Amino acid sequence: MPVLSEERVIAYLGRCLELCRALVPLLGAQGTREVSGDVREKFDQLVADLEGERIKDSYLDTESWNWIWKGKQSYNHLQVYGRLAWINLQLFDLL
Repeated sequence: MPVLSEERVIAYLGRCLELCRALVPLLGAQGTREVSGDVREKFDQLVADLEGERIKDSYLDTESWNWIWKGKQSYNHLQVYGRLAWINLQLFDLL
C-alpha cells in the first residue's frame, strides 16, 4: 500500500496554512464574495496536486475525498476556507 512521505504531507500542510493565512483577514468583509485571483489559483493547484497524489496514497482515493475532487465552478472565501480546514484535518490523518 503506497503512502505519501511525511515530508510531502508536511509540505501540503504548509500550503494549506499559507492559503488559510491569506483568507482569514478577508472572511469578515468578503466571506460570501467569490474568490478569484492568486488565492483561487493556489487553491485549485493544491487540489490538483493532491488529486495527482491519489496513485501514491490510497487514503486520498477514498470516497470521502470525492467532493473535493469534484469541486465547484466558483467558491466564496468561506467555502474555500472550509475546504482547506477539511483538507488540513485529513492530511493530519496521514502523518
